[in-house]
Amino acid sequence: MITCKHCGAENRDDYVYCLMCGKPLKEREKAPAKGLSVKADRRIIIAAAAALAVLVLAILFWPKGKVSSFTLYETRPFVRNTDTGVTVVSVGHKPTPVLAGKSSQIAYSFDRSRLAFVNIVDGSHILCAYNGKELKETVSDVDSFLLSSSGEFACYNADSDDSWYYLNLKNGKSVQFIDGTQNDNHAIAMSISGKTMAYVTTDSLTTMHVIKDGSSKAASFETERVDHIVNVADDGTVLFLNNDGELCSAKNGKTEKLASAVSSIFINSDGSEFAFVEDGQYKLIRNGKILTSESEHTGRISSLIYPETMASSSSRAYVNRSYIYIYHYGVSSFTDKYYATSDGEIIRVDSKLNAEVIASSAPQTLISNDGSRLVYTDDFGNIFIHDGRDAVELLTEENKASTLFAYDSVHDGVYYRGSANYITYADRKTNTPFFRPGTYMNTCCDDGYFYFKSSYTIYGTVKGSEPVEIDRAYSSGKASNDDYSHYGILYYSNEQNYYFLKNGTRVPVESEPQ
Repeated sequence: MITCKHCGAENRDDYVYCLMCGKPLKEREKAPAKGLSVKADRRIIIAAAAALAVLVLAILFWPKGKVSSFTLYETRPFVRNTDTGVTVVSVGHKPTPVLAGKSSQIAYSFDRSRLAFVNIVDGSHILCAYNGKELKETVSDVDSFLLSSSGEFACYNADSDDSWYYLNLKNGKSVQFIDGTQNDNHAIAMSISGKTMAYVTTDSLTTMHVIKDGSSKAASFETERVDHIVNVADDGTVLFLNNDGELCSAKNGKTEKLASAVSSIFINSDGSEFAFVEDGQYKLIRNGKILTSESEHTGRISSLIYPETMASSSSRAYVNRSYIYIYHYGVSSFTDKYYATSDGEIIRVDSKLNAEVIASSAPQTLISNDGSRLVYTDDFGNIFIHDGRDAVELLTEENKASTLFAYDSVHDGVYYRGSANYITYADRKTNTPFFRPGTYMNTCCDDGYFYFKSSYTIYGTVKGSEPVEIDRAYSSGKASNDDYSHYGILYYSNEQNYYFLKNGTRVPVESEPQ
């Protein structure tokens, strides 16, 4: 295991970026020299990719009747249904365990090493779990379920009697905590580890129930009328919104009102920090204390700007029978982050909750995988990179940006489409239009290696150098992962085979177990 020097989280040895805070776990290798040739230096690129390779996620549809749909990882498990009527659970590119039936409602642990899904066989709905080593069937008669962020616990609703059960996936023991005779729309939540659960029933929305360590008996106490359960801690502290929209904390029968008129609630990856807006002010709960920003800007925050891969890593913190609300985000802290405001501004909040306006209007934004670099355009198509301290305008001459495609974290550069419809690379010293694209194009940037597709041809380039043709493809798609580090592409070649492409190296994707 590798300990992150930035936030202290434990990560697997093959991780490049921290799962919790997204910052690099190891020192980044030096960027390639100027004028790097794709052809001449492909061996260097391949070697770097071998050292940095981590999981890759892609969702696509398999043609020619091979596979109806699947989710692909490079090293983590994925689930898919085949046309032959079996559910396949695979690790890496090679299919492994097989079950008869059809999978649905697939859910993953926060680190994506574990998963659970409902397998449908002859009308029976069986909850199946994969713990990173083995796949096993647990309980049947499952209508819907909620998986803890750790992947070790689940709450499920029985299809036959509408009761709710709390299940330890490791030992298979389950406890019924809501009788099916009660009304539905109950509020249910688990802690990130899954060892503690809190719930209220529709029949009694003022009675909070807390179950710890899989106990068969819940501790119950009266509190405010509960509208949403926001978060549960392992020690039994429950954060919830009452019927008046006030944020409340409850523990051991004691309820405390923390804030009123609350909106835009964010919870960080380990549940230790909460950010929210109250009456136009941005506030933070840290170490049990409420910190208030006096900035005039932070009261208008509407959303957090985070890497797109972070969305797939968000944990499900709350279920209300038919609805799942995602609150947790894969960041260690909500300070030193970029936010969008309700009136179109972009601000950055520092560790003292002071807010700096980065841009008054930004039609397009890109953000680096670690969240430290923000790329944005203004209303005139000019491109800027903000590094947490200063904003630098890139050299675009008269070729203003109409579309931002990808951020090259190695060279601190941006690929974009200019007004002349050319793909252009720009960094602080370079502005190079180099290719006129077709009408259809897929793009991704992988540590300085940029791919795009024009017509049926896949090209690759490094730092805006002359594009090199890689292969002919019927279709291709961007493959994003779940731990903020790298990208690749999946494409269906003229040979009628699927390939995963990363840093110039392609790997065949197998479809059926051998």
